[in-house]
Amino acid sequence: MEAVANEIKASGGRAIAMKVDVTKQEDVVRMISRTVDYFGELNIFVSNAGVGAVGRLIDTDEQTWDWLMAVNAKGTFLSCQAAAKQMISQRKGGRIIINASGAGKMAPGKSTPLGVYAASKHAAVGFSKQLGLELSDYGILVNCICPGIVDTPMWDLIDRETAKLEGVPAGSIKARAVGEHTAGAYSEAGGRGERRRIPRFR
Repeated sequence: MEAVANEIKASGGRAIAMKVDVTKQEDVVRMISRTVDYFGELNIFVSNAGVGAVGRLIDTDEQTWDWLMAVNAKGTFLSCQAAAKQMISQRKGGRIIINASGAGKMAPGKSTPLGVYAASKHAAVGFSKQLGLELSDYGILVNCICPGIVDTPMWDLIDRETAKLEGVPAGSIKARAVGEHTAGAYSEAGGRGERRRIPRFR
């Protein structure tokens, strides 16, 4: 984070970097306060913190469920709430952008065991809709982004762990998912595998 902030400053911009735990309200409030102290006001807020885990719902432990819901759902709520209160106090409107996921609009399917992740992102999508309605009278626009499959390290992990569950070569899950996404089809092929610790990503 510091490296990115320094790069922005070096190019003539202004930036600050902060380590924030979005599951803790005091951290979130401090983040908004420091931002306003530095820039003078808050006009745009992007809720982008997120984590995930690969595994079937019936194999998911309570700790994993709580962790994903705390970051992806509660974290979105706390951070957007704090940002909205600041924007309302400024009386200038504003923009709140919530980065959810395509998994927040449909079930990933048996071939992509991201059930808890999907549940948490459905929460983020529903929250976005309600927040947008509640903030409309203040001139604050709320948008929710639901990206599809993106070739990132997160998908490398999903591919690797799902391949283990199904007993197929690494790389085949990502290739299948990209193909299905492009064609607009979603496989319901059953997965196999023993109960195991749920791999997580952030």
